[in-house]
Amino acid sequence: MRRRKNARVFLSAVAVLALSGSAWADVTGFSTFAPVNTTAAGGGSYSADFSSFTLTNGTGGEGNSGFDPVLQDITGFNTTFTYTANVGAAADGIAFILQNDSRGTAALGGAGGSLGYGTANPITPSAAVELNIYQTPGSKFTINGETGGYTPIAPIAPNTGDPINFNISYNGSNVNVMATDSVTHGTYTQSYNNVALPSIVGGAGHALVGFSGGDGGATSTQTISNFAFHSIAPTASPLAFSPIRTTGYNQDIVVEKTLPGNAKAAVTGTMDNGIGSKTGDTWYEKGLNTAAPTSGLPGGTVVSQDDPTHTFQFQPFTGGNALLLGSGTNATNTTGTLTLYTPQAFGFLSVLGATGGGGNVLHLVVHHADGAPAETTASETLPDWFGPAAIPTAVISNGRVNPTNFDSNGSFDDVGSNNPRLYELDFSLQNSLDPVSSVDVVYDSGGGRSAIFAISGAVPEPASLGLLGLGAIGLLARRRRV
Repeated sequence: MRRRKNARVFLSAVAVLALSGSAWADVTGFSTFAPVNTTAAGGGSYSADFSSFTLTNGTGGEGNSGFDPVLQDITGFNTTFTYTANVGAAADGIAFILQNDSRGTAALGGAGGSLGYGTANPITPSAAVELNIYQTPGSKFTINGETGGYTPIAPIAPNTGDPINFNISYNGSNVNVMATDSVTHGTYTQSYNNVALPSIVGGAGHALVGFSGGDGGATSTQTISNFAFHSIAPTASPLAFSPIRTTGYNQDIVVEKTLPGNAKAAVTGTMDNGIGSKTGDTWYEKGLNTAAPTSGLPGGTVVSQDDPTHTFQFQPFTGGNALLLGSGTNATNTTGTLTLYTPQAFGFLSVLGATGGGGNVLHLVVHHADGAPAETTASETLPDWFGPAAIPTAVISNGRVNPTNFDSNGSFDDVGSNNPRLYELDFSLQNSLDPVSSVDVVYDSGGGRSAIFAISGAVPEPASLGLLGLGAIGLLARRRRV
């Protein structure tokens, strides 16, 4: 969420608050909910006693939503509900939503796989826990209407007719999800850590609470019951990732705005074709495209648009501005080293980047200044620059350029398309006590070209250091996987 929207969103939220007549009260059941929002297919309804909410009724092509009109405190909360679908339910799923959309309680996304949450009219700013039942059942925590990329939830089987009991909690930093089959007693749990919900959703830590659901050509009857939402005092704070000054950005893959005329001599590689290529599309600096002056990479210091806990620092676009890894037309580079100007201890590292030609799998090898053994992190996937927001999006360029074709009139592609994107990719360190001197970014697999533009680090709070030293890094190691 861009910060400049906050004022507008908060004002719309205040308007909803004024209409509601009360504020920040816990919710039980659906008696206080606003009328159901439906797509053309209809289908959503509350039961006569308001104890349940049918999000889809098997009509097909449905997208429905409903929200309580009172703003709730989301700085810390616990919510429980029971999800029930008909035996053999085929599609598509539901979402539990916290939102400050300007439409208020009328907010509604698209039908089918959009779950009444995303697509053409996504509910935003927002955060949600989604349940997908189409094909392979899965779940995920997501923001601003994004759908897809679900994590399987076996042994939970939500299309058997068994009631599934959900418990979702937030302690100020971690979103914890637990689902239990009330018949088989199978349980699925997942934590999404270092989540700054108030910053993501806006509304000064308050939001509307509700649900949406959808089905398409494949249909289902999906019902929520036993719903309760309770605000609680937060017990943790998200970590803050700050820029780390390093050397090692040895490729120029950004066409800068100050270059006159043909720009192909300004780059040493491109996202499309890799190291040594001057053909294919790549990034350009904001201000180069005079017809769309807000498109392009902004340069300087940036705050991640989807996760304000992350701040990054671009290198000057006039020289080496990226570390480029992976297979390319002219060269393959599997490892690059970023050397810190000043060694410092970190518990977590985050890289800013994206991959051209599909997602690449990367890991880090972290070297310490005092001779402590180097450590190798777990591998993570850096998505394609035109991929879905499978990992929180940090920067949207809204355009790319082919340096060979560029001229003073501008030859740009995909301007205003909400692509290409840069993502943040987080890695957990076991040794958070010894200063980091350098970081090797290692290409594992994938077949694309991964560009790393910046690296940032977070230092655990003192209370967490002992836990990390004992190896209990699972508490904070896993951030949201969208």
